[in-house]
Amino acid sequence: MKAEIRQHTSEWLEELRNLSPEEKEEYLARKFQQGRQQAKGILGKHPKLNMTREEVREMFAREYPELTLSDQIIEDRRAGF
Repeated sequence: MKAEIRQHTSEWLEELRNLSPEEKEEYLARKFQQGRQQAKGILGKHPKLNMTREEVREMFAREYPELTLSDQIIEDRRAGF
């Protein structure tokens, strides 16, 4: 028996495909603006650091003598942070 190939469609994708170029441009501009507002809201919630880089390095040296700040940054980047 032959397996039936099933087309997966999304309503919003089909709607986007059916828009005129002008409507598509307006739709995408609106979505980008919404994304920017969300990012601004998320990024704006983090407090500003009150410590200098040197103070952070000293804190790391006291708390974790075997680990440097650079090592921690490299590990965080490898982990995807």
